[in-house]
Amino acid sequence: MHRPLVFRIATAAGLFALCFAAYRYAVAVPDVVPASAAADVFSAARAMAHVEEIAQRPHPAGSGDHARVRAYVMSEIAKLGIEPVIQETMGVGTRYAAVGRVRNVLARLPGSQPGGPAVMLVSHYDGVAAGPAAGDAASGSAVLLETLRALRAGPALTNDVIALFTDAEETGLLGAAAFAREHPWAADVGVLLNFEARGTHGPSLMFETGAGNLDVVRVLGRVGGARATSLSTTVYRQLPNDTDLSELALLGKPAMNFAFIGGVSRYHTSEDDVAHLDPRSVQHHGNQALALARAFGSNVLPRPITRDAVFFDVPLAGIAVYPMSWAAPLAVLAFALVIVALVRLRRRDAAGGGGGRWLRDVLLGAVGTLGAMLVAAGAAAGMVELLRRWHLAIGSGSPTWNGVYIAAAAFLAFGIAMAAYALVRRSAGMEGARVGALFVWGMLSLLVAVLAPGVSFIFTWPLLFAASAAVVASLVTARWIAVLDSWIAATVAIVMIVPTVYLMAGVALGLGAVGAVVIGVFAALGAWLIVPQLEQLRGGGGWWIGPLTAIELAAFLAGVGAATERFDAGNPTRASLVYAVDGDSGTAWLTGVAGSAMGRDYVRAALATVPGHISGAASPSPPAWMPASYRASGVARAPMRAVPALPVLPVTIVRDTAADSVRTVAIQVTPPPGVLSVLMNVEGGAGTVLAASVDGVTIDRSRYRSSGGRWWLDYIGPAGAGFVLELTLARRDEGVALNLMARTAGLPALDGVTIPPRPPGVLASLHGDHSILYRRLPL
Repeated sequence: MHRPLVFRIATAAGLFALCFAAYRYAVAVPDVVPASAAADVFSAARAMAHVEEIAQRPHPAGSGDHARVRAYVMSEIAKLGIEPVIQETMGVGTRYAAVGRVRNVLARLPGSQPGGPAVMLVSHYDGVAAGPAAGDAASGSAVLLETLRALRAGPALTNDVIALFTDAEETGLLGAAAFAREHPWAADVGVLLNFEARGTHGPSLMFETGAGNLDVVRVLGRVGGARATSLSTTVYRQLPNDTDLSELALLGKPAMNFAFIGGVSRYHTSEDDVAHLDPRSVQHHGNQALALARAFGSNVLPRPITRDAVFFDVPLAGIAVYPMSWAAPLAVLAFALVIVALVRLRRRDAAGGGGGRWLRDVLLGAVGTLGAMLVAAGAAAGMVELLRRWHLAIGSGSPTWNGVYIAAAAFLAFGIAMAAYALVRRSAGMEGARVGALFVWGMLSLLVAVLAPGVSFIFTWPLLFAASAAVVASLVTARWIAVLDSWIAATVAIVMIVPTVYLMAGVALGLGAVGAVVIGVFAALGAWLIVPQLEQLRGGGGWWIGPLTAIELAAFLAGVGAATERFDAGNPTRASLVYAVDGDSGTAWLTGVAGSAMGRDYVRAALATVPGHISGAASPSPPAWMPASYRASGVARAPMRAVPALPVLPVTIVRDTAADSVRTVAIQVTPPPGVLSVLMNVEGGAGTVLAASVDGVTIDRSRYRSSGGRWWLDYIGPAGAGFVLELTLARRDEGVALNLMARTAGLPALDGVTIPPRPPGVLASLHGDHSILYRRLPL
């Protein structure tokens, strides 16, 4: 049957409008509440005043500005009539090889029944050396201060509220580890809420929980505007990423982790500043912090051990939550509806004398769905790989965080799914193809519900509505009811799939190989879930028009991106310079780290100012002690004369004892002022270091993210008399040595060298431009 062109256009417009609305929901943030608002509400305008004070300059742990920020936070707590508490101790990381003196700042707002389990709000007040850290995490510290102020202005809560401003999060989660291990208030925590940022804008997403999250997520579900899915918590638990919650999880308390993740290109860079921070993201953070503090502070706190939940946010409705044990029964229910639709199809075929054609139609629909999914995944990944190579060839830009490329991948996958459907329809009826697609969805839903129940909602709920619509269509004679049901099912599918996939593949993972596959899979599967709409788009004799249009749109968008996507002031890349000095030989190297060809060009331009610089393959190899990232291929190195003014690094063996096959060496390290960290590693192979301690505190490596290869340790923020490192070694006669690299911020004045300014779009990141002083101590 030939369908009027207007129907096809209307269907395409309706689907596009739904997808666009779902995208807008994915990135929506609340309006900023002004500073003139009532005292008991959270105002991002008031919180931004704290951000402006904290993020004046970089404030990495151990720096002078780090102490300035700590003093500011303490003074603001005191202004609220709360006595600030400092926890000063040796912080020892259990996830990373790092130690250092930490100074956590705490405030406790007593409830009407003090002494019981408390609500704890957490963020860190240190930042990276490259930038002022407005998002990560001056915003979190400001949220805690403004939340305390609003709580103080409102009615008293039943439970205490603790605010923990952790130290040295960026350099090993040391403050959180110290609190969890040592502070007496750790035993009082009933629930904890951590506030982070991995960018400068976007909604505040609850992306991680502790084990047993059903109770806490049910409370979150009562907070207006909250954004969370159990998919993100499931995925995050598999990633090698950490925040303070990774250490605080050892308390075994219910917990939730919040972050806004838009603008990741400025994360940990010199432009993580107030100018680029969206106050609306701070408002979203604060809305949830205040609402949850009041909810948990006024009612019975969640049980320490409870079941995990499946949960997801729905526009206008909030967060849907149910026990994870329901995932499999719901998937079974959805699959049962598919079976009902299958039975109805078989009966209609028998009644109409189809001679068993229904089975062939269902098989063709299933094969078309699976084929479209696989081809779309491969095509999307291939397109992204071609775009990646294009940007490598021109030396600028990347498909990773580009929204135009994300749309291109989605249109390409949708067009492939439309083409597969049109091919299937040449031999199969619509209802049979529809049931075949639903059967594939049902099998996937059952599989995911068993293997990854936290992800099951994105398969089960769209299938429930789509299968219900198929059953209704087989029962009713009024066509408008079937059409209405099909559009309700399409709306549910789009509203659930588009925001979730966009935030996961487009914002969290980025459009790399994995992100492209995710978009390809879900765009193709989602298309086969809305077969009635595909039927409208298919038309009659011009079945190829829809698929071709979608693929042409994909090609057009990819072309637009290829022509316009460049690293520039609005889309930056990264490059930092490193001046490394061998304190034993007096030789020095100027090198750099960069994340793109454009960044490497800047590094090469800086190195070219060194007298006698040798570039390219002829550049002499840097010494083995230099960290691997500083010796990266494609970036020239420039050997040069050491600057005499660079301070020395005193290192002394103060005790050396041996017994049988074990040797114990105590080493005094006294870094000069300005040193932010001392990275140490032991030569001699695996198994050389049997045990270690710093200032008498044992280093436990059992929970490290990575513990292979050489033994190494980073001492953060050394000051005063320095520290004593004690190593218990497997006794060996030769080849054992301690390498030490002291890091300071910035570059010294270099004779005959004029470092060029960075071009727009090239930002210092992480440690920023910095200097390293190397010493080798034979053991």
